[in-house]
Amino acid sequence: MSFPKKPLILAPAGNLKALLSAVAAGADAIYCGLKNFSARMEADNFSISELARISIFLKQKNIKLYIALNSILKHSDLTSAFNLLFNLQEDVKPDAIIINDLAFIEIAKQVGFKGEIHLSTLSNFSFPKAFQTAKLLNINKIVLPREFTIDEIKNIAKESPIKLEVFINGALCYGVSGRCYWSSFLGGKSALRGRCVQPCRRLYTQNSEQKRFFSCRDLSIDVLTKLLLPIKEVDTWKIEGRKKGGNYVYYTVKAYKLLRDNPADSKIKKEALNYLNLALGRETTHYNFLSHRRYSPIDTTKETASGRLIGIVKDNTFIAREPVFRDDIIRIGYEDNKKGIPIKIMRDMPKQGKLKLKERVKKNTKVFLIDRNDKELKNALTKEMNEFSVINYKREKKIAPTLKVPFKNLKKRKIVDITANDSFFLPPIVWDEKELQGQIVKRIRAGQTFFILNSPWQISLFKNYKNLSLWAGPFCNITNNLAVKSMAELGFNGVIVSPELSKNDYIDIANKSFLPLGILIYGSFPLSISRTLSEEIKLNKSFLSPKKEESIVKKKGENYFVYPNWHLDLRSKKDFLIKNGYSLFLTMNEKFPANFKIKQRKSVWNWDIRLF
Repeated sequence: MSFPKKPLILAPAGNLKALLSAVAAGADAIYCGLKNFSARMEADNFSISELARISIFLKQKNIKLYIALNSILKHSDLTSAFNLLFNLQEDVKPDAIIINDLAFIEIAKQVGFKGEIHLSTLSNFSFPKAFQTAKLLNINKIVLPREFTIDEIKNIAKESPIKLEVFINGALCYGVSGRCYWSSFLGGKSALRGRCVQPCRRLYTQNSEQKRFFSCRDLSIDVLTKLLLPIKEVDTWKIEGRKKGGNYVYYTVKAYKLLRDNPADSKIKKEALNYLNLALGRETTHYNFLSHRRYSPIDTTKETASGRLIGIVKDNTFIAREPVFRDDIIRIGYEDNKKGIPIKIMRDMPKQGKLKLKERVKKNTKVFLIDRNDKELKNALTKEMNEFSVINYKREKKIAPTLKVPFKNLKKRKIVDITANDSFFLPPIVWDEKELQGQIVKRIRAGQTFFILNSPWQISLFKNYKNLSLWAGPFCNITNNLAVKSMAELGFNGVIVSPELSKNDYIDIANKSFLPLGILIYGSFPLSISRTLSEEIKLNKSFLSPKKEESIVKKKGENYFVYPNWHLDLRSKKDFLIKNGYSLFLTMNEKFPANFKIKQRKSVWNWDIRLF
């Protein structure tokens, strides 16, 4: 059986060990982040100087280097992001950058960036026409949502004028990428800025049952990747895991190389699956990949901590259920456990071996093996490190040009108060393009001219119509003036800025904006939007967080919305916002069951704090 050109296997690297592990395993491309503007800020990440050496090393190996710059940018970040990309271009010359914020398109243009521009899965491309709009922005590749089925991928591929990248292995977020505000709303640490504290992994209580109702297993397409091989538009298989260790990267890359190169060999399939077992990930699932056999990624009876369960704690002593070796990395408890920090094992331990812990740990706490250097990996890393260590790069300080942020002097506009409703407020996630397109046609024929779109790509559904007023909604995650400019170029008439911002950010973006601006002034904003739900969580019934915060899950169309039982409320800031140039004020009213009482507690979200 012959297939189109083999897809690239794209490996993650959050540190040098992981990067060298990817090289040793034979990855075709590696993606990593810097210490700023990455959607995985909890990884170690790299400096420009380190990346310059890495780039030389990878070019010698004919391996592509992609840099993840997939954080949203506050307006105050623009100059720093510009200087960073300038230095990347001068010193590193990556093959591509992976972005989410549309500001990076203009920044790349002004810097003279010569690599490709790839749009992150955070950008939320979920229906076919969206890809044609991205082509207008000279995007080279789009990372597809992890929620797609193989049939949806095929349908997208038929219409996409852009190369596609598909996740084949790694962590699953409960929320659809780019549509989760849980961490930001409850703690000011935005997932869209790489600071997610993973509230979905925690224990929640409903009907007196305390479980990890939202904690997903890892995605692993494994042997089903053969179904992707005939799709020529899918030119990259992506492995998630910039926070994972070298062991995970090495064995996962080796496994998928075997599966890609030998799709019909049953013996090699077994070898590949054995490698995946050595990778120390979570329990895995095919999730939605098979259209006729979708699986929930949530199973509260399974472990959802990363790493392999390797023992328990008794009398403040770790007791190993299998041999543990020197230099293994273990974690006591789950990721959300404050004491769950990695511990390096300093001596070999046999099965039932014991290690006295320094800090007090609760009895029966589970212990997970999260990284291991076995003999094969040690030898492979030694070889690559020897080659890498001789590479030198001396940076020459170069003066970056000045970033230009175009603007328009907008006339003072009439103040408009508006309440979201289904007739003009498009959903934040669209899986069924035809159904929504039909609704839009009906409304326009009935004389409607105003719409709020909740993804930049939804404008593709309006390209055959003129004399409409199209505003970008709060789920477009617009946080700076260069992104506003991109929205104007796509054809938007105004922008409702991201509700994640702080007071100072709202002022910055309103100063000489390229388009009229609006804001979500009051109402129910979801913590997260998902395409899945655990069978054990009840819809329309409240549940409690570890800090007793009350929330509820509602089903809307094909998606599940998690709402807190208090409102976002910036009404006391309205006069201030008008004074600073805001003209459209959006209210989002949501109907809840009678037994779900909205509290008097109000939230100004990140208004008074710095957005991390």
